[in-house]
Amino acid sequence: MGVEVLSDYTLRDKRGTVLLSMGVHRLTGPYTAELHSHHELELSCVRSGHGVYQVGDRRYDVEPGDVFLLNNTEPHGLILPDSGHLDHLVIHFRPSFIWNSLSNDIDYNFLLIFFERSEHFSHRLDRQNPATASIGEWIW
Repeated sequence: MGVEVLSDYTLRDKRGTVLLSMGVHRLTGPYTAELHSHHELELSCVRSGHGVYQVGDRRYDVEPGDVFLLNNTEPHGLILPDSGHLDHLVIHFRPSFIWNSLSNDIDYNFLLIFFERSEHFSHRLDRQNPATASIGEWIW
């Protein structure tokens, strides 16, 4: 049926440019998001519910605890069945929130997962890796 924003937070720089935005969204099916992309990088962390995340031509089933990484060029969207629901935290951020030319290379390395990917890359972090649960809890 649609999207309900449960909470929303925005961090801006001194000029008012949005560096980071976070929102908890509740999706209720039937729901199909148009594939879209945006200028910011995205982390999506699923709290509850099930659905399908489409990223380009790839589809991922979605479960509670899933964490997705999306760069700024990848068309993506969520799909929920008729009786489905999904609560997730969406974080959009500009790369400059993590790294700029005055930062050190260690900060830059945090961004590489969004840009330097192997052919085996998965937008959904590995559910079997114990670090994924920790990352999800940390994000929430």
